Amino acid sequence: MKHLITFEKYYAYNDFKKNWGSPDEMKQEVEWIMARLLPKEDMLKSIEDLSTDKGIKFEIKLSSKDTIHMYKVSGWRMQENEGWEYYYNKKKIIYRKLKNQLEKEILSDLDLFLKYFKSYDFYYQYIDDGGQYKAAQNNNNSIVDRFNNLSSSDKKKAKKELVKHFKASYKDKKILDLVNSTFKS
Repeated sequence: MKHLITFEKYYAYNDFKKNWGSPDEMKQEVEWIMARLLPKEDMLKSIEDLSTDKGIKFEIKLSSKDTIHMYKVSGWRMQENEGWEYYYNKKKIIYRKLKNQLEKEILSDLDLFLKYFKSYDFYYQYIDDGGQYKAAQNNNNSIVDRFNNLSSSDKKKAKKELVKHFKASYKDKKILDLVNSTFKS
């Protein structure tokens, strides 16, 4: 018989100092992470603390009948990426991939565009730092690609939201010209 040895260390409640790490505080952290992770507010059905003396574990049931298990792997708080280990329907997954998968399963193309379009930067070409410049350029390209992949009726709805947002955010009258030239219906 083969034996599997795991070297993963999960944090238990007794690993934390008395100033932080109570069950209520851990549950609040899980609720905060779920608010950031889940694409829609009404997806969360229940959060249950299944912790033992071997480690802190939470089971999150979603309205879609899916289950997320979270294991505490760091002593730091509010670290959704490095602080927790995630299992989605019993398969290990990292936070970013889980977030992307849930968005693709739950949100329509229009909803995804409306969620991210506000991060479009019309003035990214003035960024001095090469890494930030490239990141802003890639972000803008992905937003334009999302827009171009929308249906014509969704493009009209998206364009209306684009104009509304950028007109309120920028005092410059040229912003509408930039919106119209970048996001062509």
